[in-house]
Amino acid sequence: TQLVLICSLYSVVLNMAKSLDTLRDRVHVGPENLAGGFDERLLVDPPSDIPKCPVCIAVLKEPHLMSCCGAHICQMCIEPLKEASEPCPCCREPSYETLLNKNLKRKILCLTVRCDKSDCDWTGQLSHLM
Repeated sequence: TQLVLICSLYSVVLNMAKSLDTLRDRVHVGPENLAGGFDERLLVDPPSDIPKCPVCIAVLKEPHLMSCCGAHICQMCIEPLKEASEPCPCCREPSYETLLNKNLKRKILCLTVRCDKSDCDWTGQLSHLM
């Protein structure tokens, strides 16, 4: 029975990984095109607990709290999934609500970033780039 349980869990994990890959493809995410979040490479001294989106794997932008599992997902990542009636990408719950987490958004916008142009020495709060 333990072997059956392990095989079942392995199958669930594989299916979740495939689902996340499909979701990333659906929102056109790649290293050169961060569909939802902010590019972590622009952060100056990023905190170790930087909140990242499980869909685009970038620093959360417009972080929405999932009612089903408490995960946070970028607004641009979750909206197409909601419109397509897709389940939660984290826990696979078919029914959920989302809510913008304004406190987390404020914390993220206070992070210090550098300019993405190589000849620029500017650093400042992420909110100044918005």
